[in-house]
Amino acid sequence: MKLSRGGTSRDALLAAGVDLFRQQGFAGTSVESVCRAAGVTKGAFFHHFATKQKLAEACLQRWDAQASLAAAQAPWRALEDPVDRLVGCLDGHYGRLSGPASRRASLAGAVSLECGETQPGLRDGARACFDNDIRRLAGLIEEAADSCEVVVDARSLARFWVATVQGALLVGRASSQDAVIPDCLAHAREHLLAAVTGTA
Repeated sequence: MKLSRGGTSRDALLAAGVDLFRQQGFAGTSVESVCRAAGVTKGAFFHHFATKQKLAEACLQRWDAQASLAAAQAPWRALEDPVDRLVGCLDGHYGRLSGPASRRASLAGAVSLECGETQPGLRDGARACFDNDIRRLAGLIEEAADSCEVVVDARSLARFWVATVQGALLVGRASSQDAVIPDCLAHAREHLLAAVTGTA
């Protein structure tokens, strides 16, 4: 089951699934389209995944694992000052979401919006992605606030940031205006850092 480009057919299906579910949604993505994008047969698909839903659940797990790895390896992790680390994290989000349109989509956001009421497995997978994003950011917020001797509800502020990101992605997609997402995130960044540093 090895592909010529060096990855396994499962890896190729996961990569294709992440891209297609983000851009086309769950219902708009067929098993055939995933196989075509991955360059594998339907037999290979069903060797790894019993259903499209099982693929989507695995894609959410992959998305979450990649986000965790990216955060662990980010350059801002090496910064000594906790506020600088928080700024680096927020600016990393800003930079990624201000990039090409193909990168401005959230798998967890797309899946939860479409399937949150009908597919418990996908809802739970999306929630895990959000919860882990919030947990990682809340830790940075708490460290930064402690260094400034400011008391904040770190989890609430982290939830605010994640919700702003997801809302900005939706509004940006609906409006087809590239400036919407960075504009929303710039305002949220200013509010969050003011709260954390006590300058609000």
